Amino acid sequence: MEYHKYIKYGKYVLIFFVLVFGLSLYGKYSLKQRHPPFILQKLETLRNDKTLLDSIGGYRTFEYFFNKNDYKFGDTLSYRIVIKGRSKNATYEGFQKKNDKNEWELQRDTLILK
Repeated sequence: MEYHKYIKYGKYVLIFFVLVFGLSLYGKYSLKQRHPPFILQKLETLRNDKTLLDSIGGYRTFEYFFNKNDYKFGDTLSYRIVIKGRSKNATYEGFQKKNDKNEWELQRDTLILK
């Protein structure tokens, strides 16, 4: 008889987990919509570059910067990705421009180790 009480609470726990899972998916989707995909792709490329990571003393954390208004409304975008290591930092600076098909193209890029 006491199991009915636990089943009642089990429904609330299940609803809670479904809600949390849904909010998690929404957060990932929202993040990808607000951030340029080429920055996220370049970040993954830099994080997977073993030679780069060895030269900065391993991977600690990262940060990236770009102007959200330029991304949404402009046709050019400058951005910077910083990979922080134990001994040095790797700074990748890129400049993208929209082409005739309204797609972003890389115009120039630079990798600096400090």
